[in-house]
Amino acid sequence: MKIIAVTGPESSGKTTFCRVLQHLTQGVVIPEYSRVYLRNKKEYDLQDLEVMAQGQMENLRKIMEANPKTIICDTDMTVMTIWCDERFGLVPDSIQALCNDEHYDLLFLCAPDIPWEADPLRENPDDRDRLFEVYKEKLTTSGKRHVVINGSELDREKTARKALLQVGLL
Repeated sequence: MKIIAVTGPESSGKTTFCRVLQHLTQGVVIPEYSRVYLRNKKEYDLQDLEVMAQGQMENLRKIMEANPKTIICDTDMTVMTIWCDERFGLVPDSIQALCNDEHYDLLFLCAPDIPWEADPLRENPDDRDRLFEVYKEKLTTSGKRHVVINGSELDREKTARKALLQVGLL
């Protein structure tokens, strides 16, 4: 079983890119748990982020039990650590531990070089470039090997194909 994760700032094309990966690999996509959790909430706190992180990882564990050839995660704990730090100025030990313990066969970082799409759950329309640099720095300092996805849909797919070939998924 191979596990792929897609990370990056808001409105950088993560969910769309997961669909591309699903098409290329015939993998199972695990949606972003926070979208379901926050659907009916107007406000959230740090404890809610811990619940969302646990929910995301629990969904991954459930899918892993089915043992599909490929799993594609439409977020990772890097998102959760940056979200906690940006919104509340600290990262709970529980979320940091999840981030430290996660290992993916392939991790894609989506660049915010596509138009912003408004969404009631999105908070940072004018800060995506700075946040992208935060993601790059966090992934690099944590030693998590990642592939940056940018450009047009075709460019993103070409980069994905090359990376997928390198890990034996195509």
